Amino acid sequence: VLDCPGHVQFHDESVAALRLVDGAVLVVDAVEGIMLHTQLLLKQILAEGLPLMLVLTKIDRLIVELQLPPKDAYFKLLHTIESINQLIQKEPA
Repeated sequence: VLDCPGHVQFHDESVAALRLVDGAVLVVDAVEGIMLHTQLLLKQILAEGLPLMLVLTKIDRLIVELQLPPKDAYFKLLHTIESINQLIQKEPA
């Protein structure tokens, strides 16, 4: 297990780490959503041909901090998942 920081300053280290692994777990903050570094890492994961698993974290922030009703929280999560799927579909196989 390699844990790479999500900040864009560590992109080079993250890309280097991807060359050493058998699969990738992409962790996305439910409130922040897809950031620039998330997109860059996703492209690199797909370019390396690695199996990918998406994990949405900090889901509780949708209700505690943003005070979203459950239905709105659901649609926020759905939007994040659909956005990841769109990015995956855009990349050549």
